[in-house]
Formats: sequence, structure tokens, C-alpha cells
Amino acid sequence: MESLQLPYATHPAFQFGLPAIAIDRGLLDEFADAYGQLDRSALAAPLPTRQRLEQQAMTSLRRVFEMLNAGAPDAAARTFFAALRTQCERALTADLMHFAARERELPLSDPTRQAELDRLGSQRFFQGRLSERCLAELVGVTTTPLVGLRQNAAAGRVSRDDLSINQGTVPRDIVRVLDPEFERLGVNAVVSAYAKKRMQVCGVALELSVPSSTWWRSVYTDARPARTLYAHTDEGLDYPKSIVYLSDVQAHGGPMCVYPGCEEALGLSPLQKLLGRVVCSLGSEPGSALFELYQRQAGQQGFASEAMRRHFSLLPPTLRYSSHFGWDVQPDSELEQRLVAAEFKVLGPAGSFTVFDGSRLLHRGGLIERGERVVLQVIFSEYRSFFAKARTRLAREGRQASQVGDAVLHRLKKARVRAGRLAQRYSLAPEQRL
Repeated sequence: MESLQLPYATHPAFQFGLPAIAIDRGLLDEFADAYGQLDRSALAAPLPTRQRLEQQAMTSLRRVFEMLNAGAPDAAARTFFAALRTQCERALTADLMHFAARERELPLSDPTRQAELDRLGSQRFFQGRLSERCLAELVGVTTTPLVGLRQNAAAGRVSRDDLSINQGTVPRDIVRVLDPEFERLGVNAVVSAYAKKRMQVCGVALELSVPSSTWWRSVYTDARPARTLYAHTDEGLDYPKSIVYLSDVQAHGGPMCVYPGCEEALGLSPLQKLLGRVVCSLGSEPGSALFELYQRQAGQQGFASEAMRRHFSLLPPTLRYSSHFGWDVQPDSELEQRLVAAEFKVLGPAGSFTVFDGSRLLHRGGLIERGERVVLQVIFSEYRSFFAKARTRLAREGRQASQVGDAVLHRLKKARVRAGRLAQRYSLAPEQRL
């Protein structure tokens, strides 16, 4: 696919007439070289080589932010760069752990699944269908919790948090139904071969989408909304995903839409992509300096804040990127036209599912026009046996018990000190002291 151009150089909402801060191109190349080598062959490299490359990547990253901080025009911009650096270092650390944990090769045990693996490797997604038995079990598990979500929608509580359940007994019950089904269908095997480590379903969110939801709308432009709203890639590299339809989904029902090849066509450098994965999380933490500065409301897009867009514009063009750039596409632009032309809408009846690499596939969904959409957002993670889970639980409970014990001992020591002071004050005999 011919290269795509990001919208930030021309979008009116990102033009402030401020000079971008210059960055040594060599630092970006150093980061790209180390990051690329680790991505391609971290486990195959000798430990000293891997450690050297990891140090090179982290050092290059920090030197880039030293230059950004030195060029910041004011204290607010320095606060922005400090927060961005913290998030980039966190994401880089997670990436390096992900690279080092992969096996060299994990071949498919069932060769009939090779086409799905090839499609996941080339197009970053493949589709499938649950058995009727599994679908019936999932409907049974989700019927009661959906009543509560529909009540929220009827009462006008339509944020994503209001219309989803991702903790508690309901997700655990869904995982117990879905993981064996994906094991039987060979989905787990395909995902394992793709991720180069054994994977299983580890987490699920039950989500309801309704037409009155507005979280996906653009809030910083009066122009016609782009036809790419909410098109994005995910932050984490380590968690392939699946969307499972529990209701029939047609074109008006907020289908999952994917854009094969478009993420690659952006030609992003490794540091540019790393930064773009985290930038829109800045200022979302209540009580932080950026939260007060950007005045972000719950669930609001990061670039809804003009102050944040101003700070973002200080970055050199080679670093400007947001993984959620679908909100930033200009209507009627060439970028919009090409993305719309590449868009594939995933339609299908209840029981249809799509497995995809959300960090490398531009995608969106849930922008519903009428009716409702019920889906499961499924996360895969590295396989852990029953005994490994039991060890983790026992260790966690042991730590909790130890913490309780430490607290009790601390209180006893304080009590002994107080008793000693009282003994001195009232001249108690030694045998009467605590």
C-alpha cells in the first residue's frame, strides 16, 4: 500500500505557529536500531547483547526527552514532557519484557489452522464462528447482567464504563465457557503460534452499545465528523484480542471495522509509535498537574484539550503521532478517502468472532446508529497452569498474611514502648510491664 500521511501537519486544530523542538536524528536512529533488533530476535541474541541493546534503547529514549525538556518554552510544557517520558519509559519496559519472553518458534500442532495463522500474520486478523452450544451458554451467562446494562442505558448512563462489565464473577464465568471453545476450535493454538508463546483466554469484558452513546464523537472540531472516528491501534503489544458478537451485527449496528495494511503504510518510526501509544493517556489521572491543566472529563479524548494539542505541536514532525488518530482525520481529505476505501466491516450473526492483533491493526467499533450491539471483548495472555495459578494465589495470600503479621507486630512494639513509658511514670515493677 502507498504511504499514508498523518493529519497533524495540516489539521487546523493543531496549528499554533510554535516552532517544533529539534531532535538529533541520530538518537532516533539509535533507538530504532536497538528496538528493531530486540523485536526481531531478542531471545535468540546472547544475554550480553540483549542487555546492551535494551540499555541503548532506554538511553536513547532518555536523551531524546532531555532535548525536548531543554527546548520546552515554559513550565507547563516541561510538565507535559516529563509525564510523556514517564509513560514512554513504562511502555518501553513492557515492550522489552514482551520481546524477551517470546519463544523462538511455536509451530502449529494442527496444520489445518495454517491459513488462519497466515492471515493473522499478513492481515493481522481472521474470523470464525462459535458452536451453537457455546453461544447458548454465553447467552445464558450474560442475560442477567445485560438487564443492568440496559437499565443504565435507559437512565442515560451511557459512558463506556456504564455499559460494560470487566470484573467480578460474570467475566470469570464467560472465560470458563469461552476458553475451552477457543481451545477446541484451534484459536488458542493459532494465537500461540503468532505470539510465539502459549496463550489462552485470560480476560473478558461484556459490552453493550446503544445509539445514545456519545463517547466516540469528536469534540474539538465543528466540521463534519470524519468517517474514521475512533479508528485506533491498542497500546500493549502483549495481548492479542478477539471480538465476539452476542447479537446480530449489520452495517448500522456498530460493526467492528478493520483497515488492513494501513498501520504499516503510516511508516512510523519505533519511537514515534511508542510515543503515540501513550500520549492520549496524559492528563487522565485526577489530581495530576496535567489533569488540572487540561481539564479532561471522564472518558474524554486527550486532544479535546487545546492546551494538550499545543504541547503536542512542540514535538518534531518525526515524533507526532497518536494511536487514536482516527479522531484527527480531516473530513474530505485524501487520508479519509483512502482509509474509507481500505475499511472492511465485520458483519455477522451472533456467535461470529474476530481474532486480531490490536497493536498492529487499525480498527474501531461500537459506533452504533440504531438498535443495540452486544459483544465480548476478549484478551489472550500467556498460558498458566492450574498449579502456577495456585502458586500465585498462595504467594499473594502469603504476602497478605505477612503484611497483616507485620502490622500486628508493629502495633505490639508500639504498645510495649507506651507500656514502658507508663511503667517509668508510675514505677511499675518489671513483672507488671507488657
